[in-house]
Amino acid sequence: MDEWTRLTANRVFISDLGENQTTEIDGVKTEIGRFAVWAPVPKGNHNVVEVGSDVVALMHKYDVPAERVLRLLTNGGCHG
Repeated sequence: MDEWTRLTANRVFISDLGENQTTEIDGVKTEIGRFAVWAPVPKGNHNVVEVGSDVVALMHKYDVPAERVLRLLTNGGCHG
C-alpha cells in the first residue's frame, strides 16, 4: 500500500493549495479559500465537500487530524 492510499483511503482529508484561491461569481471576484476538504465516495474516490480559509475550523468540523492536512505538490515544488 503506498503512502497516499495509507493516509487517505476511506478517510476525510484536507489539501492545502498553498494560497487562497479566487473565482468570479456573477461578475464579482470572490475568495474561496486555500484549503479543500475531501470526503470518500464509493469505489475509493474522493469529492471536495468544502473549501475555506480557516484550516483549524475545517479540521474541527470534519474531525481531520494534522497528519491528514496535505500540501499540494506541483511540478514547480511544494506550495505553502
